[in-house]
Amino acid sequence: MTEVTAYSYNRYGDYMNRILIYNAVSLASSEIRKNYVNSISYKRLEKINRLKKDEDKALSLSAALLLKEGLSRYGIEERNADYDEKYPYPVIKGREDICISLSHSFPYAVCTFSDKKTGVDIEKIKNFNPKICDK
Repeated sequence: MTEVTAYSYNRYGDYMNRILIYNAVSLASSEIRKNYVNSISYKRLEKINRLKKDEDKALSLSAALLLKEGLSRYGIEERNADYDEKYPYPVIKGREDICISLSHSFPYAVCTFSDKKTGVDIEKIKNFNPKICDK
């Protein structure tokens, strides 16, 4: 796991983003993933088990581990976190001071934590095929 601290500046002031990055290659093996079953929430485990591809399972587990690590710095256990289910991203009930964003594209997962609304996106850059434009 790699941590990067990024300072953002905008017209409303400055704030800090803590960015955690994980290379999921080692988690592509189902045998390795078994070692982490007890360290993530049951809900996240259910989500991982619904996925078909090992790469997708590895990315989802990586995101869960990043979330676990980041929340631990606020004194919150991810397994016991009270998520507000009305959002498509992790929102901890009663903790407006914790803004979280997750993204992944094999082999990397990234998670950012901030005291302000934040967003992060990671994409794999693929080779462009100009013949597609001719169709």
